[in-house]
Amino acid sequence: MKTHHYIFLTAILFVIVFYDQDMGLNLGILGIIYAVLTLFKTPEKNKTRTLYILFVTSILSSIAFAWYGDFPSFIAVVSSLLLLGYKSKNRRLKILFLIPVFIVNCCTSFCRFFSFDE
Repeated sequence: MKTHHYIFLTAILFVIVFYDQDMGLNLGILGIIYAVLTLFKTPEKNKTRTLYILFVTSILSSIAFAWYGDFPSFIAVVSSLLLLGYKSKNRRLKILFLIPVFIVNCCTSFCRFFSFDE
């Protein structure tokens, strides 16, 4: 598939997913789709253990945003997907880029676990 095919496919998915629906669930689904497409499009030489860890954190943070739909979950999704996209294109990733993702993901998942009333 060429790049314009991916743009057309994601535009159709965006219209289908976002038409008259809840924002948190839709962005969660879109984040999962983006993570899967990024993993599929990544060359074999860039598929390392770090990329798979970022892929899992992207999926988990997208599920958390679909469940909660709040701002800390949104920050976790955005940071996870940005780092996944960066890692898929560049073989080397600085450890300083990973620290915000893990801090936000750990804090939001720990705090969300104890919010039983929501």
